[in-house]
Amino acid sequence: MKQAKTLGLIILLVCCGLTGTLFLYSLLLPDSIQIKTVSGEFKQLGDLDFHAKLKKNLIYEKDEINKEYTLYSSLLESMNLTYRYSASPAENISGEYAITLKLSPVKGGWEKEISKFENRINGPFELQIPLDWNRILSDWKQIEKETNYDFGDPNIKFQAYIRISDPFGKRQEFLQESNITYGKTIAISGSTMEGKEVYYTTTTVSNKIGFFGSKIESQTLKLAFGTLFFSLIFPTSFLALRKRRNFSDYLRKRKIRVFERKFKNKIVSLAEEVNFNNAIKVKDLKDLGKISYELEKPIVKAKEKYAVIDGETVYLYDHNNNNIKEKI
Repeated sequence: MKQAKTLGLIILLVCCGLTGTLFLYSLLLPDSIQIKTVSGEFKQLGDLDFHAKLKKNLIYEKDEINKEYTLYSSLLESMNLTYRYSASPAENISGEYAITLKLSPVKGGWEKEISKFENRINGPFELQIPLDWNRILSDWKQIEKETNYDFGDPNIKFQAYIRISDPFGKRQEFLQESNITYGKTIAISGSTMEGKEVYYTTTTVSNKIGFFGSKIESQTLKLAFGTLFFSLIFPTSFLALRKRRNFSDYLRKRKIRVFERKFKNKIVSLAEEVNFNNAIKVKDLKDLGKISYELEKPIVKAKEKYAVIDGETVYLYDHNNNNIKEKI
């Protein structure tokens, strides 16, 4: 029976600890969480191309090419830049652009504006920009002559700055920079630029936790674990207190057995209970044993009372009242 009670107490303690841990964990969970969902995307694309008219040639056997082909400067007759800007979604956008061409070395150092284009836009647009390479090359050589410095191949810095309101009512800025370099070939670097803006909507929803394959709201978990924990803690506490009393009683009786084995030759048992009036109360059996040893007197036992009598003085230890003040 005692083993069954002990086993039951152990099981209750384990269950109580487990449910208590789960209850504490659930208390730390937020009741609601915020979820971000994509409400819209706005994409922008800038593309710089060229349209070149060629001298008569065998390599391409055509007189016009774009950036998909290698443009050899010795074959060039005339050239236009084509800048295309597109947006998605393209509806309800408005703003303005500023496109600037500057003479500038690829590595930088100085810039000289040669042309600028500005206008308002209400959607995608395409702009044709003629390039007079004869004038550009002439200006480049003049600058090198004036500075007495070799800046390398002539280079045009292309800058497109676009500022618009997108379909979602947000202000957008789009900046693209490219270089058109004149060497044995005419090459464009940074010809394509993309921009993307993602908009989110934040929604507050009830926090749900995965539990044995199911999604349960955190508030429900708190209520369930709290109810289970408090329903277990009361019977567990009751059994633990009873077990503690039984354990304390076991320790007390064991203490008495050890004392009686040690002083068995000095203990005298009385046939009936005796009231020791005006006795000096001793708090511990060990102290009573010391007194008996020092006085060389027997220990008198009357039920649950132990006493050493020295003339009219009585030293008493009482199991039922061992935390009392001394009286002489």
